[in-house]
Amino acid sequence: MMSLKNAFLIFLLCVIGNYAIAQNNPRYLAFSLVNLEHRNPQLDDINKAADLGMNAFIISIRKDVIVGKKVSQTNPWKQYDDQIATARSRGMKICFRIVFATWCNNRTIGDVLDNNVPTCNGFEGSERMLGLDQKGVPRVHQQSFGYAGCDVFDDCGQMMTTSLSSPKTIAEMQDFTSQVLQHYKSIIDAGDVIYVSAVITPEQEFGFPFFTTKGLDGVVNSLFDYSPSMINGFREWLKVKYFNDFAKLKTAWGNYANTFSGFNNLEPPKPSGIYNWTVFLINQAGNDWWAYRHKVLKDYSVAFLKTVKKFDSRLKVINDYGSLNDQPTVQRGTFGFKDIGEGTDGVKMNSNPFQDHRFIMDVARTNFPDKWIMMEVESFRDRTDLQEQHFIEAFTHGAKLVGAFAFDVINNQAHREMLKRMTDRFIRGNQQVEKIETCGTTISSTYELLEDGGCAFKKNDPENDCRSYRDWARLKKVNGDKPVSVILDESFITGKPFKLNHNELSACGGIANFQEIYSTDCQRVGVRPKANENLKGMIESVSCDRITGWAVNTKNLDEVQA
Repeated sequence: MMSLKNAFLIFLLCVIGNYAIAQNNPRYLAFSLVNLEHRNPQLDDINKAADLGMNAFIISIRKDVIVGKKVSQTNPWKQYDDQIATARSRGMKICFRIVFATWCNNRTIGDVLDNNVPTCNGFEGSERMLGLDQKGVPRVHQQSFGYAGCDVFDDCGQMMTTSLSSPKTIAEMQDFTSQVLQHYKSIIDAGDVIYVSAVITPEQEFGFPFFTTKGLDGVVNSLFDYSPSMINGFREWLKVKYFNDFAKLKTAWGNYANTFSGFNNLEPPKPSGIYNWTVFLINQAGNDWWAYRHKVLKDYSVAFLKTVKKFDSRLKVINDYGSLNDQPTVQRGTFGFKDIGEGTDGVKMNSNPFQDHRFIMDVARTNFPDKWIMMEVESFRDRTDLQEQHFIEAFTHGAKLVGAFAFDVINNQAHREMLKRMTDRFIRGNQQVEKIETCGTTISSTYELLEDGGCAFKKNDPENDCRSYRDWARLKKVNGDKPVSVILDESFITGKPFKLNHNELSACGGIANFQEIYSTDCQRVGVRPKANENLKGMIESVSCDRITGWAVNTKNLDEVQA
């Protein structure tokens, strides 16, 4: 029999999307600049984007440029000031993406196996984010980039990330956030800022990094963060969780705890011999390690949120994620995005153009019914057909804003034509976010996502994908290809009991209720003893002597039957 954690409930229900629609809730299609170089501020691109009807501008403002003087400019704000002024002159609203990754002005990056390159930013070595590669070898998070003609004042050298568990990391994030907001106070007061977000990885996303160039063959996936700072934080967290009683921890952790003498020398589970996120599933020790990583991300989000709201409570704060359900998210630690985003005003996500974006849009919209849902579309392999489909799927599944990243609006006619079609369809005339009607409800859980290693979202082969995507695809087959409600069960990491609300269980066609079940190779199985007429749920499997699945009593939501 499957446990509640390992079972995904699927209900054929028809639900109207209930998130509140404000009287003035316009859609945005935003042009995004990540500002990885300063030699081309791309002002012509911003003007062309406005010509195409794009009504917002996402600007990355880098801490290493302003504080670390990464570029050779007398006024390090100039590029950003010019870009914002150009966008505002064209009537575009502004989105601040504040970048906290740190670059070093150093051509010499050391050997590929060298973990001892100086931090270059005043942090202790113990505070540098540390990963473990495919062979369990420690790898500092360090990436090296450059382009033709780069110099010591440009974007060559190395980028380093410091541990989110370090108080200094948090303090510097808060200080720079306040500096950015103060610098652009007049724009904020004018009401021209849509939202503010924090990003901490080289990909300019919120979450843990998922690879490093410090390793074999230049790129090796790593599970972050195993820095001394992070492990010490984990030990202190465990003391609180287990009431400073090591005997209680040993009972919970079982044999894994036998090699440790107390809280002060505990180590989290680590991959050995193979790169594998199953370290998070090694009994309670792995579960605790995953939960602590989650807490660190949430604490960072909350600290950023408080800093922004303290400066101006009118500002919107967005969690600027990458993917939320697929395989890299295991490393990023963002499966539990609903809990991480507590108190924020919305969530931004992106995924591969070859993936089925409708699923994650449904998940985000369902679990943030009163918040802004945003998507980023990337010019990936120059497939404008896939990119156009991506835009359409995002807007038709509830996106308030969709960002366009890495599109060549100057030289690529196909890009321009496609973007113009999208602004004509979804933006022109100050179009508002539409109320989304859903038909059917599925349940996804952080535990099964972790256990499955995430989802691939293979549109042409959902039956060989993760359970939550598979169930979602089956439901869309019978509901007329309508959007679906996907409830996220995060009890694995939050420790809070998972409960369903009555309004999440309205009907959308008939479903099996565990009363009368037939199998393909048996006669009628028969009526299950003590079956309740109100039960609704999903059959996992049927044999002549066994029914596996789950059901909930719609009149008593505390009753879940296996």
